[in-house]
Amino acid sequence: MGMEIRRGIATDIVKTDNQNSVACRIGESNVIIHGDLERIIKEGDDILVAGDLRDDVLRALAVKNMTQNRTLQIDGSNYTLVMGAGLFFWILGLVLSLQALGVGDTTLSILNACMSLAGFMLGIWAFMRVLSIKRAGLRITYGEEKR
Repeated sequence: MGMEIRRGIATDIVKTDNQNSVACRIGESNVIIHGDLERIIKEGDDILVAGDLRDDVLRALAVKNMTQNRTLQIDGSNYTLVMGAGLFFWILGLVLSLQALGVGDTTLSILNACMSLAGFMLGIWAFMRVLSIKRAGLRITYGEEKR
């Protein structure tokens, strides 16, 4: 899985089963366009997409419609909220773990440490998603392309 960029003519645009995205072909590549981005994609337009490549399908995080000269990236605010929740659980779990350890309850301390670790991992995951979205947006904005 890595950041990829593709350019080509948008063809075969169809709604996916979950109805929050569309599948299409951009040039020779299969692409899934998130629902936040589909409004600027039209059949036959010259499109530049950046996103994560998984199983030979590019999952677009940012799109530039070269025909209409419009650029759009996924809204990362939900990931920012998840990052905040992860930080909250990380700190809460750490405090409760230390408190339980202070009164001698190692089982509760371990459970709270696990909650802290899970919150930390959730925060890191969300942070990485926000960075990926920003990176895709920058690559689209500056027009890096791989033909």
